[in-house]
Amino acid sequence: MFPLLAGEGYVTHLVILMLISSILATSLNMLMGFSGLVSMAHAAFFGIGGYASGILTARHGLSFWLALPLAVLVTAVIALGIGLPSFRTRGIYYIIVTIAFQLIASEVFDNWSSMTGGGLGLKGIPRPTGAIFSTRLGYYYLTLAMALGIHLLIVRVLRSPLGRALSAIRDNETKALMMGVSPLRYKLFAFVFASAMAGAAGSLYVHYLDTYAIWVPEGDYQVVVLKVRQPQEFTLPVASSWRARVRAAVDGIRRTAGVLRAPGSRRGG
Repeated sequence: MFPLLAGEGYVTHLVILMLISSILATSLNMLMGFSGLVSMAHAAFFGIGGYASGILTARHGLSFWLALPLAVLVTAVIALGIGLPSFRTRGIYYIIVTIAFQLIASEVFDNWSSMTGGGLGLKGIPRPTGAIFSTRLGYYYLTLAMALGIHLLIVRVLRSPLGRALSAIRDNETKALMMGVSPLRYKLFAFVFASAMAGAAGSLYVHYLDTYAIWVPEGDYQVVVLKVRQPQEFTLPVASSWRARVRAAVDGIRRTAGVLRAPGSRRGG
């Protein structure tokens, strides 16, 4: 009944964005809530999925139905490459790896102009093939089906023996290891799976909007903006100038100095 009442209006637009955000939030909840893994790079994987799907469709002529799974695959492979070395560490060092990757991804999105479009963004990203998906109402149904499918998949994973193993590792990694559960393997699965779902959300997002871009104005702080041809936009403040970055670095070192001395932050074997 909802689409019949809202039609093509702004409320439908908000619900589409809410459904896409729910995929991103649920995948992060699986990673941080059920697995106990703090990832500061989840937004980067969202962006990787979006840019991968946009580049494949706008520049290489692939359809959305092929670009979406390929974007998920690309995101999963990159997450695997990040996860393998980062899970050899413990505690704060793993978090530092994800922070570094988030910062590197932001720089790549903005400066690799020949691939991502840089500040001008990617233009001409098509909607999924099919007349129904060219409308806001049709895309609502597509996003609803994708969101329900991904939510059900995550619930099934969490209720399976694999999900119980993740919870055991979260509660007490040493005891889980004594019971024969391999923390590295299960952590890596959770990280790659959650990142791939974030990539799927990014793909849905980029094909809903007209332009996928990162805009970086001058000043002490940059504002990362997903610019679109429509009125809406998403902004995120990030330190830009060298003075702001030095202040942020000093503050971060001061805040984490005590954590680095904790036993759980020592390098694992």
